[in-house]
Amino acid sequence: MFIDSNIFLEIALKNANYTKCEEFLKNLLVKNTPFYTSDFVIYSCLLIINSKLNFPVYMKNFLIFISSIKVSILRPSLKEIYSATNFMEKYKLDFDDALILSCMVENKIKYLVSYDKHFDKVKEVNVIKP
Repeated sequence: MFIDSNIFLEIALKNANYTKCEEFLKNLLVKNTPFYTSDFVIYSCLLIINSKLNFPVYMKNFLIFISSIKVSILRPSLKEIYSATNFMEKYKLDFDDALILSCMVENKIKYLVSYDKHFDKVKEVNVIKP
């Protein structure tokens, strides 16, 4: 199961789906379900947290949160980055979504936890919305 940035951001920014996302992650931890994200997702979250809250302590809190959960962080290879450009063309995705898809395909991850509607048209993954 791959966790998209919008799930982490719901929690970090205490947005409308904050409670649902937090409960979803807690259930994964309780059930000992392996879940993944990428370093690119982490960087994206940090950039958004910084732009919205403009205070480094919130970035630090996010990093503490990420390190406290048992998420495996994938680092996309050049092959996966190249493959992302193919997914951009195939599904008209932006680069960050295409990179998520590429990482998932390469690592044989079938489920994506996301609120991003762009993934609804993607055949390679099953989207779960908390």
